[in-house]
Amino acid sequence: GACLGPFVISRMKRKQNFLYGHSTMGISMITMGFLKIYKAYVPLFCFICLYAILFQTSQGAMIWIYTSEVTQSSAGGLMVLGIFGFLFLQTMTLETMMDSWMQPEGVFFMFGIITIIGFFYILCLMKETSGLTDFEKKTLYTPKNLRPHADSRVELLNTHEKEVN
Repeated sequence: GACLGPFVISRMKRKQNFLYGHSTMGISMITMGFLKIYKAYVPLFCFICLYAILFQTSQGAMIWIYTSEVTQSSAGGLMVLGIFGFLFLQTMTLETMMDSWMQPEGVFFMFGIITIIGFFYILCLMKETSGLTDFEKKTLYTPKNLRPHADSRVELLNTHEKEVN
């Protein structure tokens, strides 16, 4: 998966990559839940390996690229704190969830559904950064009323780029 990551990521737009990753990872997790119920352990193992490849060719690498594109250094640090904080909580609770009434198949279903919800969140709220200048990426999520000079600066940069070409 790690070897395929650069090949896949370089050929897709950012948002498209996140959508591909979330849809296929969500479907594969739900499939893992059914395979666990039916005790199909060899296909379950294959889907776990497939999930690792899907993660490494989408969200696993893209989250770092996208956060560095759309944030300043301090905000990027907060996002990294959030990502690792969630991973820490997930690590601390995963075994308990697997041993609870949910069992492993329920955990697969839960994370699959959360991932599918993430797909729709990305579809509706995430903005594309491919083809934007660095300044446009950094101000992508800044409300228009908080950046009165940002639009004029973008226009100035675009005018300068046209003059150079």
